[in-house]
Amino acid sequence: MLMMQIFFADLCQNNLSCKPLVLKTIRLGKRSADKTRKLLVRLRNESAASEILKAAHHLRKSTDQRIAKQIYINEDLSPEAAKLAYEARQRRQQQQQQRVETSEDRVPVHTALNPAAAPFSVQDGDNSQQ
Repeated sequence: MLMMQIFFADLCQNNLSCKPLVLKTIRLGKRSADKTRKLLVRLRNESAASEILKAAHHLRKSTDQRIAKQIYINEDLSPEAAKLAYEARQRRQQQQQQRVETSEDRVPVHTALNPAAAPFSVQDGDNSQQ
């Protein structure tokens, strides 16, 4: 498992700008030809874990498409807590999608409350005689 420890440390250093001290890595679940198993990473302390969790969203911006699309870092949760967290993420994604759809339907309207602030001037025909 030393290879997985090195992989995780390199992933963090190259994509998250941090270099945690990895104590242990464990593959979870049974081997399967069609699915990659999760990797449980034990770190030196909770502050290192918090730092990584806060920076994990930077993985989506990686120039390596495999990292950007396939690698996720999440807190180690019980099955019940993981299900609740997943449902909360789904709700946030749906709300975000609804906001995007709503904003696409809106037509921006710009009005000037003060005629002096308008980008054009309004002149009365009677003022031209003066």
